[in-house]
Amino acid sequence: CLPYVCTIIVHTVRIDPLSRSLVLAEADAASRILFTRVLSGRGANVFTASTAPETVTLVRQAAPDLLIMSMHLPGIISGFDLARIIHNISTRPMPIVALTTDPRILHHRHRHLLDAVLLKPFAMRELLQLIYQTPAELVPVRTPLHQHRS
Repeated sequence: CLPYVCTIIVHTVRIDPLSRSLVLAEADAASRILFTRVLSGRGANVFTASTAPETVTLVRQAAPDLLIMSMHLPGIISGFDLARIIHNISTRPMPIVALTTDPRILHHRHRHLLDAVLLKPFAMRELLQLIYQTPAELVPVRTPLHQHRS
């Protein structure tokens, strides 16, 4: 992949097109607005958070189909800690897509807590492709870390 646009797919995330709700956790307000506009325009019901505690509250209240989160949110030690908390409080399996500028996350010992990692900056089409296409439709333009989370 190009050095400035790279997506690593841990395993394909797909949310049902008829019942799409997601929590978008991003500290950067401009990114939050952009992602919300694009995803809402595609029919998603988007709940936004700018900190880790807000994210936990929204996941509890909204029970979303998907969490898209920055790995560097205020209010928690690491994005992996947040992912662990989310998995513990979720009432059903919920994919987590991590957004980061740090490629070291791809080799972190707790990467199994994440369903996909998008390295910033990325093209919006990559996020949309990851969310809305089935595994058979997904064009593998990146290097998989592993096929499925155990």
